[in-house]
Amino acid sequence: MKIYILLLLIVVSCNNNNKINLDKKSADENLSIQIAEKKFNEVYGVSTIDNEKPLTAQKINDSIWSVSGTMPKSKNGEIILGGTAFGKVDVKNKKVIEYSHGK
Repeated sequence: MKIYILLLLIVVSCNNNNKINLDKKSADENLSIQIAEKKFNEVYGVSTIDNEKPLTAQKINDSIWSVSGTMPKSKNGEIILGGTAFGKVDVKNKKVIEYSHGK
């Protein structure tokens, strides 16, 4: 009986750690997008960045995230030629460390 209780505690604690890691990843992803969006709006303008939403983020390492815009589409659904905003965000320091916009 003691073994079953111990096994149950191990399984429960492992599941909680995964949830914490997923929550942290999601929080860091959202934070990186917010930080990048603020910088993109300052540099490229709110209307430009609004046309490139949703912004997406991908984790590069423990603290650096790559954030980029989505290619805008015209009203008939065709992709508009041009580029999107791109940046690298350090979520630990809450700073954009690199940014650019494609043409």
